[in-house]
Amino acid sequence: MHNRKLLNGLLAAILLLVLALGMFMAALMFAEELQIFKMELYKKLPWRDEYAREQETDTDFSTYPVKEHSEDAWYNRAELIMHACGGIDGLDYTNSREAMELSLEKGCRFIEVDFTFTADGVPVCVHSWSDLYSAEVMDYDSFMGHKVYGKYSPMDAQDVLDYMEAYPDLYIVLDTKDSIVDLVRALVELDAADEIMQRFIVQLYGPGEKAQILELYPFPEENFLFTAYILGNRPGYIMQLCYDENISVLTLPSGWYSENWHYFNDKNFAIYTHTVNRPDEMKMQLEKGIHGFYTDFLSQSDLEL
Repeated sequence: MHNRKLLNGLLAAILLLVLALGMFMAALMFAEELQIFKMELYKKLPWRDEYAREQETDTDFSTYPVKEHSEDAWYNRAELIMHACGGIDGLDYTNSREAMELSLEKGCRFIEVDFTFTADGVPVCVHSWSDLYSAEVMDYDSFMGHKVYGKYSPMDAQDVLDYMEAYPDLYIVLDTKDSIVDLVRALVELDAADEIMQRFIVQLYGPGEKAQILELYPFPEENFLFTAYILGNRPGYIMQLCYDENISVLTLPSGWYSENWHYFNDKNFAIYTHTVNRPDEMKMQLEKGIHGFYTDFLSQSDLEL
């Protein structure tokens, strides 16, 4: 009887292990679907007023003029933006020196970098501190002495400026979970040359941020894009904001391009979606008129499939 209980317990443990491995493999196989599900869930969270409002249904999109674009605008050359410096060894969100260099070696010249601030106020390349398995915000010295996932080299904002100086055709898309205004202020204080500063693409998250940033540095109008996920699935409100603030580039979660979002395409916005890691998904969205994509692992050759 005792041996049977042990055997049953062992079988149960094996079954749980197989189930856990199956769930893990499913997460790897269906990462794109999980990303879409996460965004759909995130936009419904009730703790922000924006999420609690119903999507507009009475917006008259026909009243807005069609956008015009400069032929030499950066986004005319950017079908792919490497997400969080690009993936490496099957991992994303490392924002590491190795990921940056791998993307550059592949010929990528439009790279998104996540920034946050250390405990002592230094801008560094981190999506969130939990990515580094740190329960607390690190100070600068601790962060720079820490290997991401035990093997990848961390970067600070000055490192990013150094890459931009070494690669004169490199554009960096700024992302942060902190204040984008504070991030731009910190970059301005690093006193980089104008030629470098004008290759930063500033992601905006809410109304009024663009005006505050232009008080800090005169970025070209085309260097601003609006990323929609914070405000939720509210195309009418976001279209009004984009026209009020003269923004012509929009970034959407991959699963959102439906319903009234197609009006942005009708008005000739340059639309990017994130994060797309499957060529079939990319092809489907290109057929819908999407301009480009944030990706961890896809390359220019995937656009030709």
